[in-house]
Amino acid sequence: MSIINREIINNFLKFESDHLPQDILYKNQAIWPSIRYAIFYYLLGDEYKGIDKNKRISLIKLLKSIVITFSLRGYFGQADILVFDYAKERMYEDEQINPLVFTVLKTLGKKYKITIISEKYSPNYFKNNKDVKSINIFLLKKITNIFLTLLVNKRSLQNFKNKLGKSIETFFNKKIDLDRVYKNIFLNQRAGMLILKIIFYLKKPKIIIYSDNANMSEIIRLAKKKDILTIDYQHSLLSDLNILYIHNNLLNKSYKEYLSDHIFIFGDYWKKFYSKHYKTIIVGNYIHDYTKALFCDVKQDDNYITIISSIISRDILIEAAISIAVRFPEKKIVFKLKPMEFNNWKNTALLNLENYKNIEIIDHDRENIEFYIKKSKFVIGTNSTALIEAMPYSNVIVMKHGWYKEMQYFIENGYFLLASDTEELRTIVGNKNQFLRKFPINEIFKEESSYLIRTKINELLN
Repeated sequence: MSIINREIINNFLKFESDHLPQDILYKNQAIWPSIRYAIFYYLLGDEYKGIDKNKRISLIKLLKSIVITFSLRGYFGQADILVFDYAKERMYEDEQINPLVFTVLKTLGKKYKITIISEKYSPNYFKNNKDVKSINIFLLKKITNIFLTLLVNKRSLQNFKNKLGKSIETFFNKKIDLDRVYKNIFLNQRAGMLILKIIFYLKKPKIIIYSDNANMSEIIRLAKKKDILTIDYQHSLLSDLNILYIHNNLLNKSYKEYLSDHIFIFGDYWKKFYSKHYKTIIVGNYIHDYTKALFCDVKQDDNYITIISSIISRDILIEAAISIAVRFPEKKIVFKLKPMEFNNWKNTALLNLENYKNIEIIDHDRENIEFYIKKSKFVIGTNSTALIEAMPYSNVIVMKHGWYKEMQYFIENGYFLLASDTEELRTIVGNKNQFLRKFPINEIFKEESSYLIRTKINELLN
């Protein structure tokens, strides 16, 4: 995967301003905002697939999905708020649940009628929240996508591909398989939108809340046409390298239809990373507040180190773990895997870590990552949100590799330490007099998130 920098971002924005791809229509609709994120990554040489089309589904899970898809309970009764359950799950209160869903249920569940929209073939049953209504659209979306593929307007699509393809080739001197972009990205979004059109009619929501994963554009546009407020809740680290929220200053009306009405952000620090076209509202990070209280009695252990895995920088982080384990055998090193690594890490170089008794590989989310962070003297990584979450409790060391520049501000201002290689890392870990400046954490995660979320939702609905 290519490493993004500001030059690449600015060049893409120049392409948009010079060639105006948002003005190229398909069936009288400007679909560029729906596919620009995918196009951006294709141009880097990476195939952005959106939702994985090749995931294997067991027969048991498929049967479960069929049963849940045709369970009608979730469709009945109006809902004030629809929440989209698309992001990875974590363990909260002995239940695997999406952090956004957990946040909304905890802060708004007592006052508002909430329905969860899930797209997982193995969905959550909300065992701790049995009254919560949920609609699973996984199977319906797959079926709808098949029909849309068969009903393609070939002439209009060819015209769109010719115009956009020519613009891309002229500016970037590259060719992109626009058929794949159309089928894997646009039709996937269009299928979701068609299903949500029915759900909007039945549920009559006033607000939809989601953490945008670059697959929400068509649904956002539909919601705005139905006068349903759209709220994107920040869910991870953000920097000036995220093209999803970076746009040119001049946008036409049709482009703006795809942008969220409001974005709920963690704190004032994050405002600068959003284009002026967004209305940002500071509501804090409920998960941060929740885990802070949950692990208030966890004490830091001077010999405890947590390393946060990264797909791009996996090899350098493995090297870092082994280097510390050999040099400091008294230290306990926890290597926290990404959820996408849980099932296949034994087929990778990660398996080598099992040869070291003082390295523990965490390939599950049975314990919140915040537990390991709170206990650690050092937290090591490249660009994970967990490094930000560790700031109040631990010494954060960023390895100079991969996407580490997303942490540039914290490094330059003395909040994080930077290690160029494993030798420098060992020196930092062995220095008992290492002191870091403490960032005013309220600027990162505004306190009293529960109150802020409730207050802002009340204001928006009244």
